[in-house]
Amino acid sequence: MDRIVIRCGKKEQLDQLEKFFTRDLKFPLIHQHTVWAGNVAFQMIYAGGGAPQFAAFGYEGYSLEEMEKDLAQSNIHIGKKYSIGTFFDLEWSYFAKIMRALRGLSYELNRGIAIFTVANPSHRSAEFDDLQERSLGVRFIECAALSTRTPLTITNFMNELHSPHAPLMQEEWKLADSPAVKLEPVEIDAITHIELKVRSLNHAKEYLEKQGVMHIGHSDHVEIRPLGLRLLLVE
Repeated sequence: MDRIVIRCGKKEQLDQLEKFFTRDLKFPLIHQHTVWAGNVAFQMIYAGGGAPQFAAFGYEGYSLEEMEKDLAQSNIHIGKKYSIGTFFDLEWSYFAKIMRALRGLSYELNRGIAIFTVANPSHRSAEFDDLQERSLGVRFIECAALSTRTPLTITNFMNELHSPHAPLMQEEWKLADSPAVKLEPVEIDAITHIELKVRSLNHAKEYLEKQGVMHIGHSDHVEIRPLGLRLLLVE
């Protein structure tokens, strides 16, 4: 996994989230509205609507021509909509336009959620470890939780998309050293939260209090909700 896309409903949310990630969490800025979180980038895009939400997973690919050729062998074709559940045409067409601008290949999974492959992966930042040693102590993104009404259908699609890699399980996807994607079979289609691995929960709590960042402490994790997004810190 190369990046997780956060779709913002208002343009000011792009700057608000960028400021939160860079100032409060000390994530390096690698492109405009794109920050590095240790092993994956968070990329904020404006698409109209309401509150920010996690919208897509981006996987690192190779040349677009070779990807297109390989995927066609699995009967997956660029420009075709792979509908799983309900979605809004306006939302998807806007998102697909952004992916084309990034020279990426995008695939619809369900309402508000997408998988796309990029041929221009994010640049890793040497700053990250140094910044985190002196701040929150994030190591990397451990997993993302994906709630869906159709876990088997989505998993089958992902297996076709990433063939000939080892088959993914219906309960959890794990590709190479990417963050895991945990599937939760419920009556909603959404990427509900992201889990970030930290060196110490106690240290993370102390840092957040010092920064004045609102958070909710639990026995096994700390929850942060910037503009309604759910980020869970785990040890």
